[in-house]
Amino acid sequence: MVFVRDYDLGFEKDNVLVLEPPSDSTMYEPTTAFKKNLMNHSTIKNVSTGGYGSLPGADTRRGSINVITDGKHDARMVNYTNIDEDYFSTLGIRILEGRNFDSNPGDKANGIIVNEAMVRMMGWKSPLEQKVSFEDGKFTDIIGVIRDFNYTSLYNKVEPQVIVLNKSEIHYVYVALRSPQLNDALTFIRSEWEKTFPNEPFAYKFLDESLAAQYVKEETAMTVFTYFSILTIIISCLGLFGLSSLAIYQRRREVGIRQVVGADFTSILTLFAREYIALIALSTILVSPLVWFGMEKWLQTFPYRGELSITLFILIGSSVLLVSIITVALSILKISRMKAVRLIATQ
Repeated sequence: MVFVRDYDLGFEKDNVLVLEPPSDSTMYEPTTAFKKNLMNHSTIKNVSTGGYGSLPGADTRRGSINVITDGKHDARMVNYTNIDEDYFSTLGIRILEGRNFDSNPGDKANGIIVNEAMVRMMGWKSPLEQKVSFEDGKFTDIIGVIRDFNYTSLYNKVEPQVIVLNKSEIHYVYVALRSPQLNDALTFIRSEWEKTFPNEPFAYKFLDESLAAQYVKEETAMTVFTYFSILTIIISCLGLFGLSSLAIYQRRREVGIRQVVGADFTSILTLFAREYIALIALSTILVSPLVWFGMEKWLQTFPYRGELSITLFILIGSSVLLVSIITVALSILKISRMKAVRLIATQ
């Protein structure tokens, strides 16, 4: 889950507020005015609007497009996203080639933007020279290519995406905030919302929290796994403590004699712990390749995954050895507190 939390999704998810204004077509002008008014506050960096499919982590809108490649027509399934011209700057999405949408209405009819996955799928070397068409049959220019960003969960690879300028379809308002002043920004946004949509309750969510909700089951499973792992370690330590205590008790006279001739705690610990250390080290060496193979196979089921490192296994093995030494040391400490004469005299 650390990998999921820290993975670069290709856009800014922190301090981005998401609001859902009324989707009624009569609300287009009030929502546009609401967006404009929000930009007047110093705590707000940027504001944009988006239609269905624009919210990362939410459902996507799929459809077919016709593409002309080397004079040949080809139909492909892609994901559609309707946005305004401020969407990329608000979420920090990079444009790799070409340009962003302008406020010019002509871009709505004559220009689209695609992602890298679309370029790879089509095998385009010069994507800005290509044309695509939708259901109306009119061909549209590709004016830009954006860097791939994970608009679905990390369980899925980034699929081909076509981004269209459509400011009249507004399902979401995205507000990029300046982190030091969240409370001031929220107070201002609430007041503007109540002025613009007096009959609608003010509700919002943070984009990073919305994305994290995709992995609630995994977080729960991780918590349960952690608790059971701790319980397993405790039970294992109790078993090792009992086993080592029995072995040391059976050799208590030897411990007493060694204490009489001047052996200190460290030397006695070394005497008894080395056999356990050898067994644990051997088992770790034998099991590690199997664990590596199993984890590698499991990770291959995910399109995005961290890489296994030998350092991880070294740290785990070292931790197991350290816990084992501490457990054996506690057993020896219990015996060593007894007087040497008493240990020698016991049968």
